[in-house]
Amino acid sequence: MSNEQPLRSNGGYPTTYDLLPIIQTSLRLLGVYIFIGGMTGVISDLAQVVATWQLAASEYDSRMLFDVPFPTTFYGDLFYALAGLYLMIGGRWLIENVFLPSKRLDDDGVLELTEAEEIPRS
Repeated sequence: MSNEQPLRSNGGYPTTYDLLPIIQTSLRLLGVYIFIGGMTGVISDLAQVVATWQLAASEYDSRMLFDVPFPTTFYGDLFYALAGLYLMIGGRWLIENVFLPSKRLDDDGVLELTEAEEIPRS
């Protein structure tokens, strides 16, 4: 028996489905990076609010304490963290619609997939 792999019909190049584990791992690592960036922003914004409340409770002039863009940065960082969480936990819709070939329907409305194109479930 030979350990040689048979040549693929596309000239030996890997298909998108062969690269699916690499795509999934890469998206999860990107999700970790985005989640950490978003959570550090959220924690920083919340620490700023606590410091502002403490200074406002003292006899300091509180009109100068509040940072106007706080809600904008907080919601932006929160969205960033949630997007990273989505990529870490799920992301299947993104993989199917961005990285995999488009789905073809036959005349009866049934999805046409060959055996080599079946989507592996992880």
